[in-house]
Amino acid sequence: MKKALLLIIAFATVLKIQAQQDQSINGVLTINKNISQTTNPYSILKLKTNNGVYDKNNGPAIEFSTNIGLAKIGGVDEREDHTGAYQGGLVFKTRLHTQGNDSGFYERMRIKANGNIGIGTVNPQKKLQISNKGASTSDQTLRPEKWQAGIGHADGTDQGEVLIGTYGKQPAIQGHGTGTSYKLLLNPFNGNVGIGTTNPGSWKLAVNGKVRAKEVKVETNWSDFVFYDDYQLPTLEQVEKYIAKMGHLKDIPSAKEVKENGIFLGEMNAKLLQKIEELTLYTIAQEKKLKEQATKIEKLQSLNDKFIELQSKLEKLETKD
Repeated sequence: MKKALLLIIAFATVLKIQAQQDQSINGVLTINKNISQTTNPYSILKLKTNNGVYDKNNGPAIEFSTNIGLAKIGGVDEREDHTGAYQGGLVFKTRLHTQGNDSGFYERMRIKANGNIGIGTVNPQKKLQISNKGASTSDQTLRPEKWQAGIGHADGTDQGEVLIGTYGKQPAIQGHGTGTSYKLLLNPFNGNVGIGTTNPGSWKLAVNGKVRAKEVKVETNWSDFVFYDDYQLPTLEQVEKYIAKMGHLKDIPSAKEVKENGIFLGEMNAKLLQKIEELTLYTIAQEKKLKEQATKIEKLQSLNDKFIELQSKLEKLETKD
C-alpha cells in the first residue's frame, strides 16, 4: 500500500514539473470539456502572460511550425487615445526564413477590437482595409457602414477615395477628394447623379462645373406649330412695342433671369427656333410684298412710257398746226 501511494505521489510530482515546462506532443491533441462543469464556460484553452498580451514576437500566441516555416496567431493590446483603456485585438503573422537569413515575424493581418480588419496596415479604419503602400500609395477598403457601404479604393487617408456600394439604401458610386468633399456621386437618391456636388436635387444629372462633349442629344417638343394655319403671328409693330417695354423678345428670358435660374437647353433651342420660324414668315411676307410692289412698279413704268409716247405725239401734232 505504501509503495503504491509513493508511486502515485512520484507520478504526480513528475506531471507537475512537466506542466511548468514546454511540452511537445507528437500526434493529435484533443481537448474535451463539458463547459457546463467549469467556472469559465467560455474558454477551453487560454493563453496568458503576467503582463498581458502585447504585440511582440515573443508574446503568447498559437504558433504553426514546420521544419522550414513558421506562422503565428496572437493577441494584441490596443489602447484608446481618448480614454486610455486597453482593448483586445488579434494579429496574424508569418515568418520569412530563407537560407542564411532569418528575418523574424511580420504582421500580415490584424483584427481590431472594433471589428475592423486590416491587411498590410496595423490601424484599419474600415471594416476591411487592404494596404499595399510598399508598392503604391493606395488602399482598397470595404466599408459596410450605416449610410455608406461598399468596396473602395483610397490613398489610405480617405483622400481621393472611390467607393462602389450603397449610399443610404440606394446603390451608388462615390468619389471625393479631401475630407468629405465629394467630386462624384452616382445614383444616391432616385437614380440622380451628381458630379462636383453632393446634392443633385431633382435633376437626373447635376454638374457643378464645365462640361465638354462632342455631341449632346436633347429630346423635347419642337416649334413647328408656328407654321400651322391657326397660329397668330404677331405683327412687327407688336414686336417692336414689346421690345421697347420689356427689353427682350417675348417668350425669351431676360439676361437677369438667365443669370439667376439658367436655361433649359432643349426648351431654349425650341424657343429660339420659334423666333427663327417667325422671322422666316416675316421674310416670306415681305418677299410677297416686294414682288407685288415690283409688279406694280413695272405696270406704272409701262403706263409712264405710254404717257410719254402720247405726249410726244401730241407735241408733234401741235407743231404741224
